[in-house]
Amino acid sequence: MAAFATFEAADAFSKENGGAEHPLVLVRQREWIDEPEPDKFIPEKGERITEWQPEWLKDDKRMPDSIQKFLKHPKPEKTSKDDDE
Repeated sequence: MAAFATFEAADAFSKENGGAEHPLVLVRQREWIDEPEPDKFIPEKGERITEWQPEWLKDDKRMPDSIQKFLKHPKPEKTSKDDDE
C-alpha cells in the first residue's frame, strides 16, 4: 500500500506497477448518509474517513443542504432504460 498527495501520482504508480490496484480517494466526512439496509437512509454526523472511487468526485458539488435534499428525494425511479445500461 502506498499513499500519494495527488490522484495523478497515484494513477501513474498503479499503471507502472503490475498488480497495483486502481487508486482510491480517502475522504474525511463530517456528515454522511448511512444505508443499513436497502432504501433505509439515516443521516449521520461525526467524523470518519472513507474510501471513494475517484469517479464519484467528478462534477459533484456538495452544498450545505445536499443531505437534506437527498433525503427528500433519495433515488430517482428506475426505468427500463436503466436496466439496459
